[in-house]
Amino acid sequence: PGSRPLSPTGLAFALEEDGSTSGYGSHGFLSGRWVDDKLSSSGGGVPMVSQAPHARGPDHGLSNALHKEMRMLEDKFSRQLRRLQEHQERCTDALLRPLELKVAGLASRQKAVDGQLAELGGEVRGLSESLATHARAKDAADARLERWTKAVEGDVITRVFAAKQELTATIATGLKGAVSRGELLEVADLLKAELPKLAANAGQWGVEEDPRGRARHGPGAELKAGHGIAAKHQDLHQVAERFQEELRLLSNQVAVEDHAAKVGILWELEKASESSRRHVADLAQRAERGERALEEVKRELLRLQEEVGHVRTQTACRRAASAAPEAAPERGGHAERAGEEPRKAAERGDSVSAEE
Repeated sequence: PGSRPLSPTGLAFALEEDGSTSGYGSHGFLSGRWVDDKLSSSGGGVPMVSQAPHARGPDHGLSNALHKEMRMLEDKFSRQLRRLQEHQERCTDALLRPLELKVAGLASRQKAVDGQLAELGGEVRGLSESLATHARAKDAADARLERWTKAVEGDVITRVFAAKQELTATIATGLKGAVSRGELLEVADLLKAELPKLAANAGQWGVEEDPRGRARHGPGAELKAGHGIAAKHQDLHQVAERFQEELRLLSNQVAVEDHAAKVGILWELEKASESSRRHVADLAQRAERGERALEEVKRELLRLQEEVGHVRTQTACRRAASAAPEAAPERGGHAERAGEEPRKAAERGDSVSAEE
């Protein structure tokens, strides 16, 4: 009699009246272990406190104490919550501010990157058109080279055929007035056949007939016969020399004409061959220059394609970095969750920075 059960707040008030603070925990709340000890020490029941009017006072004093303790607890909890929120905001600012700055910088550079992409696309299209132009020029040069080669070959063949015909005509013309060896041999045989006749005629010129019909030689018959034979022999020798001289002249003339015709043909052929070689060398140089220009255009096109790939990769990384803050949690909320999310965002930001 004279006592009533106490609530946890009543126990705290009783502790304040007793001047004991061993029942409070580290955060200012009543410790559950202390309450259990108090309950066990009272024999398993609820500890009782005297309700003597001279020890407790009126009931409004207990109510005021409870309100006062509640306000203290509320103020303490609000201060702790405010400190947690401030700590969360500081952590969020410290972790997300670099990402926000990076995103702002990337957004400002997005237009420049788009302009560079457009410029690179225009350069790639221009190089593609230039490559197509060079390819068409090379095909046209190959077609001209083939056409000119056929024309040069046809011209050379035509000139060689004309030179052969001219040489044949020249040789035939020279041989028309020439004396063959067979004709000279025939003339020599005729001269040999005529020589005995001339000798017989010369012998008859020196023989005189007597009245009886017998032949007799005059006083100068032998001398006349000798002079006639010598004159005929000299004439024959002169004729043979003239024939030999004419034969040599004709042979030399034919050889000279043949050599001149051959030299002219060779000179024409050499001139045509030299012209063909110069023309082919010029065409080969043009084709080589076209191939070098084509290789340069291909290398430039590959370089631009690599640059476009790098720019696209950077753009994808920047878009991923700009999309990362959108997935970050809003400021406020639970302290533990707010501490984990900025840390994850910071890790994502570090990975994005490493990729850049």
